[in-house]
Amino acid sequence: MSSLIGMPLEKLLSGLSEKEIENLKICHIYAREEHSTSEDREERIVRLRGDAVDVCFFLKEKPDKMEEKSK
Repeated sequence: MSSLIGMPLEKLLSGLSEKEIENLKICHIYAREEHSTSEDREERIVRLRGDAVDVCFFLKEKPDKMEEKSK
């Protein structure tokens, strides 16, 4: 599973079934400013925690405030 680190999130999700996606846990989402090259602008898996992943999103614009959605 360590081979997932650095993989674009879209590539991971395209290889999973709908049920696997429903069970996927994302522990932390990191927001970083946009990088200079276009290939660096994809969401990337940056860390694994058991059966869960942490994802880094590169933002084009810095949000005023990050809000958590209640379940």
